[in-house]
Amino acid sequence: MPYSLVDWQYLTPQTADRFNQMESNAVFTSEHRIWGCEIETTGTSTITVLGGRIEIGGKWLSRVGSLTALTAETNGDWVEGATQEASSTAMYIVAFNDSGSSFNVKFRLSGPAYSDTASGTSTGPKIYDKSGTTWYRYIGQVANDDDNAIVSQRQDGNYVTYDYIANNTGVRILNNTGTSTFTDLNTLHLVPPFSTICSFQINNGGAQGTFETRRNGTTVAAGLKNIIVAGGDNVIPLVKLDGSGVVEYKASTVMSAYVAGYDISPLRNG
Repeated sequence: MPYSLVDWQYLTPQTADRFNQMESNAVFTSEHRIWGCEIETTGTSTITVLGGRIEIGGKWLSRVGSLTALTAETNGDWVEGATQEASSTAMYIVAFNDSGSSFNVKFRLSGPAYSDTASGTSTGPKIYDKSGTTWYRYIGQVANDDDNAIVSQRQDGNYVTYDYIANNTGVRILNNTGTSTFTDLNTLHLVPPFSTICSFQINNGGAQGTFETRRNGTTVAAGLKNIIVAGGDNVIPLVKLDGSGVVEYKASTVMSAYVAGYDISPLRNG
């Protein structure tokens, strides 16, 4: 149904304005919007990006339906022109203008360097990089495990969830460890460095205990305490990271920690 036929009385002015912009193919470039474009893992070395709309270089580009699958071992599926796949490594997914009105995607190893295509790094989170004359818009990432296989994940809007978390060594960041003092816990390549929120799943094979977290670099004596039942898999949501993928933790008994998911909103604030 054309947006002009929508009953506007049920929409906020902001929502109506966004519908109008989608219909006219206009965009407020300062918002750097993404609609759709979720990443799906389809195999141990392949991913697919769903269709949607995305702002790249001040243009509102669209694709209908899923894009052609990317394969990590295929040289042509990388911005670098040669595969950069390696075990225990993050691989970014970037979009680029391929025809003036639509976009396509590739893998890229290095992270974003620019906040937008006009002012460079001067304002806002970094969501772009440039190779030659082509601007690349970062839309997400996937991670390889120790066996050089892409970790299965699902994406719903701004949040990415890893599949099959329990006892999955591909997303494990702490292995049967306990500590009575706050210690750095690095989410490694499993969480993008620009993400500030993630969730953990904690496994306690022994007695009931507490798993405590606090933001890295703070000096508060007590963090956020979570009671971990004996033998259980307990999910801890909204773990605050420091912008480099690190949080401090204490575990009153031996426990293992797995990354359950993370928020990717710095790339998708629009």
